[in-house]
Amino acid sequence: MRPAVWCVAMALFPAGAAHAQTQRGFQVLLNPSLGMSLPFGGPYIDETALHKQQVTSAVVSARFALMPTRALGVEASAAVGRGLVAVRDSTNSVRDIPATFVLSSVKGVLVVNPGVRDGIVLHVATGPAVIARSGRAWADTRPAGVAPALAIAAGGSAALGKHTPWAFRFELEDVITRAQFNVGLATETRPLLHHDLIWSLGFSFPILGRRR
Repeated sequence: MRPAVWCVAMALFPAGAAHAQTQRGFQVLLNPSLGMSLPFGGPYIDETALHKQQVTSAVVSARFALMPTRALGVEASAAVGRGLVAVRDSTNSVRDIPATFVLSSVKGVLVVNPGVRDGIVLHVATGPAVIARSGRAWADTRPAGVAPALAIAAGGSAALGKHTPWAFRFELEDVITRAQFNVGLATETRPLLHHDLIWSLGFSFPILGRRR
């Protein structure tokens, strides 16, 4: 019986070791950041008598990343932006009017160079998102509630030191959505593909698990 016991033990040991390694590698990261939406995403509205386009917005965001391995993970994020929308009316006068947006997304994350320890660790991410708009800029053109979107992001992070769990993080995110206003009304605008481009800088640190 002893040889059989040893065979079972040897068979179970690799599985147990792999499970322990996975547990040690498991991480949950928090990333608070500040950013800015860039005015290159095209107009929200482009009609003969009305044109509305993002000028810029200050953005506050937070991301929670679940990283079961060094290379793959899932990230949930929420962001709030407040800024200005340039509005050109039928008289061809232009005004900058305040507006707000709220954005949330869930993305799959792929780390491009997971073997890097002391340099910049690069990542790409994509997944579904939702965005809602409000504020005085939309008083005469009602947004279509919460709009579905696609989020695509690329960025990187670098440890702030060998003995600290904190890392500096940067990211450029493109939130692609179908912009249409006054849906169902006589003044309904034609749908446009719009890009909310958000550049953000922040910090990342583990709230569960150790930084690798």
